[in-house]
Amino acid sequence: MARTTRPPSAAERWYRHGADLVRAGRYLEAIEPLEQALAYSAEEPEAPWAAPLRSYYGLALALGRGELARGRRLCEEATAGSTLRSDLFTNLARIYLRQANRRLAVEALVTALSIQPRDREAWELLAGLGVRRPPVVRFLSRSNPINRALGAVRHRLFGSSPPAL
Repeated sequence: MARTTRPPSAAERWYRHGADLVRAGRYLEAIEPLEQALAYSAEEPEAPWAAPLRSYYGLALALGRGELARGRRLCEEATAGSTLRSDLFTNLARIYLRQANRRLAVEALVTALSIQPRDREAWELLAGLGVRRPPVVRFLSRSNPINRALGAVRHRLFGSSPPAL
């Protein structure tokens, strides 16, 4: 049976445009299309892009206008919904980082990676934070000669791949 696809609504088109601008780092430019999407989205409250719309709008407000508290609230609301998307947690982590809350940023990134283990953006943010792989033998200290030797072997075998969390 052939599946028909519906054309995107006006709200969805505005959302896609705004999200593309956010991903390109053009936060101030993204605010207007995302606000248009919010205005039109009242007609589609259950749309699959409703939570991502709040997340991208929150990130644009936080990083574009400096409205960190409002942006954080919108991103947290988006992640609290039933939609499990790694990009929503990555957006939230960016706001936590702007607020200098490293612990919450790492938690959000770990959640993003548990949803999508190959999320390149989340790995890059995590690596930028200097998060290291756990010691090979966890009950020994990182500086223990056994851990240092095994860590060197692990590095030779697997390189400096992202940390295993």
